[in-house]
Amino acid sequence: MLWTALWLITGGALGAYLALLERSAKLSWGWTMAFSLIAIVAGVLAIVYPGITLVGLISLTASFGIVGGIALLVGAGKMQSIERDVQRAVQRAA
Repeated sequence: MLWTALWLITGGALGAYLALLERSAKLSWGWTMAFSLIAIVAGVLAIVYPGITLVGLISLTASFGIVGGIALLVGAGKMQSIERDVQRAVQRAA
């Protein structure tokens, strides 16, 4: 969990620096700073509550696996129907 926390805090700090550069360049910087602060707070919370962080990371990984698996199954079904269509077209042409 320490790596996740360090990643969030470092990313947030770099994002805050970028937001300050955007502000000095007269660009829109509000959302960049907001997400940077959220990342820093999430990093601190990851250090304070490592158990909840672990549950969140495992849930995110599991959700990604489930959604990815469903997408692969749907894609495989579509490929089979395309294969059948191609075979029919080849048979008609022959």
